[in-house]
Amino acid sequence: MQKRQWICSGVSAGLFLVGAALLIAGIVVMVNVFPNIVNKTIKTSKVLGLNDDGSLNDFTRTWAVPTYISTMQYWVFDYKNPIGILNRALYPDMDEKGPYAYE
Repeated sequence: MQKRQWICSGVSAGLFLVGAALLIAGIVVMVNVFPNIVNKTIKTSKVLGLNDDGSLNDFTRTWAVPTYISTMQYWVFDYKNPIGILNRALYPDMDEKGPYAYE
């Protein structure tokens, strides 16, 4: 019985050390390695500009001529009784204006 307890304790300690080492390695990678890779990628490929031959690069072409249509809609509400609402005496009496669409 004593031998099993020592084996279980040893395995637990070993797994703890492996987990701690992986945690430290992950933190080092996230703090030192990952930001450098992201910055290098952004500086080389995500820049609005021209290629060497004068044509638009891929990022600029995608930005200038998007492949999707973006539409925003806004609704505005006109409150008829703001004093009563602020005093918490009345329910809001409002008119809905909109939608106002923006492409």
